Amino acid sequence: MSSDLRSFHALAYVVAEKGDIKWASNVTISIRSPDSLRIDALERLSDVVATINAKGPDGYLELPLTGKKVPFNEGNIILPLVGNVSLDPMTFSNLLIGRPYLEKGGAQVSKEFHSSGGSYFLRGPVDEMEVETDTANPLVYTRFTGPDKKRVMLEADFDDFVKIGNKRFPRHVVIRFENPKLLMEIKYKEIKAE
Repeated sequence: MSSDLRSFHALAYVVAEKGDIKWASNVTISIRSPDSLRIDALERLSDVVATINAKGPDGYLELPLTGKKVPFNEGNIILPLVGNVSLDPMTFSNLLIGRPYLEKGGAQVSKEFHSSGGSYFLRGPVDEMEVETDTANPLVYTRFTGPDKKRVMLEADFDDFVKIGNKRFPRHVVIRFENPKLLMEIKYKEIKAE
């Protein structure tokens, strides 16, 4: 993760759709350096109805109202109602901030792209990555192969941003998983560095 975005706390609205199943919730997202992720789904500001908690490659989905706790391993984070998302927690964390960072497979390449609103930095296997920027559109589109070799499409809006340190943090991130078909849309309401 970028040095200026290693630890942050945010309030967001997340929508995840997989076939006929749709999960939408206000959430708090906390990412702490180097490898900790926590997402709390809120029914009201004080009622946590689901928690995703990860440290390193492992973690769990907890549903406090039912007393259920479902563990997950690397490459298999779990969302409420939707189920498995074939990404490890740290790849998922980097997608949440609009900056995928892939370590596995192939020669590594680093590129910086520019939209009318600012810069976008991407690092990943050169043989598995396609990047397209559209200057007429504020979104930066990135298509890459995740750790399980499934294709992922990321859109990050760097024209609607919050500045953290010297980096622009996108307020709007869309992630599309091709197999299984899954759409996640994250709209950040409040973001602060920790």
